[in-house]
Amino acid sequence: MTAGRWFLGGERLPPKLTLVLAAVQALVAASWILLALDGGIFGWKRWLFGASAVIFVLQATYYAALFVHLRRRR
Repeated sequence: MTAGRWFLGGERLPPKLTLVLAAVQALVAASWILLALDGGIFGWKRWLFGASAVIFVLQATYYAALFVHLRRRR
Protein backbone atom coordinates (compact mmCIF):
# COMPACT_ATOMS: atom_id res chain seq x y z
CA MET A 1 0.00 0.00 0.00
CA THR A 2 1.39 3.35 -0.95
CA ALA A 3 1.54 6.25 1.46
CA GLY A 4 -1.65 8.26 1.71
CA ARG A 5 -3.88 5.71 -0.05
CA TRP A 6 -6.32 3.50 1.81
CA PHE A 7 -7.70 0.38 0.09
CA LEU A 8 -8.19 1.91 -3.32
CA GLY A 9 -7.66 -1.15 -5.45
CA GLY A 10 -6.87 -4.74 -4.62
CA GLU A 11 -5.49 -4.15 -1.13
CA ARG A 12 -6.64 -6.39 1.69
CA LEU A 13 -7.75 -5.40 5.15
CA PRO A 14 -5.12 -6.13 7.77
CA PRO A 15 -6.19 -8.95 10.14
CA LYS A 16 -5.92 -6.71 13.20
CA LEU A 17 -8.31 -4.20 11.65
CA THR A 18 -10.87 -6.92 10.93
CA LEU A 19 -10.60 -8.10 14.53
CA VAL A 20 -11.18 -4.56 15.80
CA LEU A 21 -14.18 -4.16 13.48
CA ALA A 22 -15.64 -7.47 14.71
CA ALA A 23 -15.24 -6.41 18.35
CA VAL A 24 -16.81 -2.99 17.74
CA GLN A 25 -19.74 -4.50 15.85
CA ALA A 26 -20.31 -6.99 18.69
CA LEU A 27 -20.32 -4.20 21.28
CA VAL A 28 -22.80 -2.16 19.24
CA ALA A 29 -25.00 -5.25 18.83
CA ALA A 30 -24.92 -5.79 22.60
CA SER A 31 -26.04 -2.21 23.18
CA TRP A 32 -28.92 -2.61 20.70
CA ILE A 33 -29.95 -5.82 22.46
CA LEU A 34 -29.95 -4.05 25.82
CA LEU A 35 -32.08 -1.25 24.38
CA ALA A 36 -34.48 -3.78 22.88
CA LEU A 37 -34.86 -5.56 26.22
CA ASP A 38 -35.58 -2.34 28.10
CA GLY A 39 -39.07 -2.59 29.55
CA GLY A 40 -40.30 0.95 28.83
CA ILE A 41 -40.19 0.87 25.05
CA PHE A 42 -43.17 0.71 22.71
CA GLY A 43 -43.62 -2.45 20.63
CA TRP A 44 -42.50 -1.13 17.26
CA LYS A 45 -39.31 0.37 18.70
CA ARG A 46 -38.44 -2.95 20.33
CA TRP A 47 -38.67 -4.66 16.94
CA LEU A 48 -36.60 -1.91 15.34
CA PHE A 49 -33.87 -2.20 17.98
CA GLY A 50 -33.96 -6.00 17.68
CA ALA A 51 -33.57 -5.81 13.90
CA SER A 52 -30.62 -3.44 14.30
CA ALA A 53 -29.05 -5.87 16.76
CA VAL A 54 -29.42 -8.73 14.29
CA ILE A 55 -27.75 -6.70 11.55
CA PHE A 56 -24.79 -5.84 13.80
CA VAL A 57 -24.46 -9.47 14.94
CA LEU A 58 -24.29 -10.53 11.29
CA GLN A 59 -21.63 -7.91 10.59
CA ALA A 60 -19.61 -9.00 13.62
CA THR A 61 -19.83 -12.61 12.45
CA TYR A 62 -18.67 -11.61 8.98
CA TYR A 63 -15.64 -9.71 10.28
CA ALA A 64 -14.76 -12.52 12.68
CA ALA A 65 -14.90 -15.04 9.82
CA LEU A 66 -12.81 -12.70 7.67
CA PHE A 67 -10.24 -12.43 10.48
CA VAL A 68 -9.98 -16.22 10.71
CA HIS A 69 -9.67 -16.47 6.92
CA LEU A 70 -6.92 -13.84 6.79
CA ARG A 71 -5.00 -15.49 9.64
CA ARG A 72 -5.08 -18.88 7.88
CA ARG A 73 -3.75 -17.38 4.65
CA ARG A 74 -0.48 -16.33 6.24
